Amino acid sequence: MKIIRIGFFALSLIFFSCQAPSDRKNIDTQSDPLDISSQDSLVRPQSDFYLFANGTWLKKTEIPAAQSVWGSSSTLFDSSTNRLHSILDSLAIITNAPIGSVAQQTGDLFVSGMDSVAIEKKGFLPVKAELDSITVIQNKAEFKKEIAKEYAINHIPFFSFYVAADDRNSLVNAAHFDQGGLGLPSRDYYFKKDSSSKNIRNAYLVYIDKIFVLLGQPASEADRNAKSVFDLETSMAGFSKSPVELRDPVANYNKINVSGNPDLKKLVVEFVLQRVE
Repeated sequence: MKIIRIGFFALSLIFFSCQAPSDRKNIDTQSDPLDISSQDSLVRPQSDFYLFANGTWLKKTEIPAAQSVWGSSSTLFDSSTNRLHSILDSLAIITNAPIGSVAQQTGDLFVSGMDSVAIEKKGFLPVKAELDSITVIQNKAEFKKEIAKEYAINHIPFFSFYVAADDRNSLVNAAHFDQGGLGLPSRDYYFKKDSSSKNIRNAYLVYIDKIFVLLGQPASEADRNAKSVFDLETSMAGFSKSPVELRDPVANYNKINVSGNPDLKKLVVEFVLQRVE
């Protein structure tokens, strides 16, 4: 234990010696990031370092009733959220921000998002144009175009698409297509036979039905459309991998040479171009 504490002390000396005087002054006024009181000195660090470093904190700390987990990251999240809320509140009351400025747009967005009365009054009208464009789809070409348009406005129907580093070569960016499109968390939710899974599926079906009712559809039509959506998702789930299968980085790395596959190249190019239009 003495060796570990000497090590922390030595690291602190190195850290402070690298700081400018003004930086050291700011650090001195802050709370110590290393909370020694959280340690449990009755635990040998070489036996269980986690309990040695956090044992007392674990014994004394209760998870708040409204939280599922609690720790330093939780308090950091709470403090950051409160600060963000204060910023948004201050922007919401600004009346002379230049039109088009970040302050004006952010403040207006926050006010509109918090105006529950106006939201309830408008109902689904703000998204009616998008729903109408889906309703008029007649063929596969229009269907693919609609999917690309949905991605352009940050919706992710049917699958996940993004550009990121190649999983085996971080120097190269690649287009990634991953499974997606399921309303429930994973494929297992659609097929498990236990009572809990069945209750979840039933509740989900009721939820989908309610969405169609809120769109103004008669109950019978809403029921029929809800079942259609659920059946489609169930079919997609049948082709989806389980969470366990998705943890295999080798099995999930299926790189395709687009230049050697003209049909796929055309499809990807069309999708990307439509997405950025």
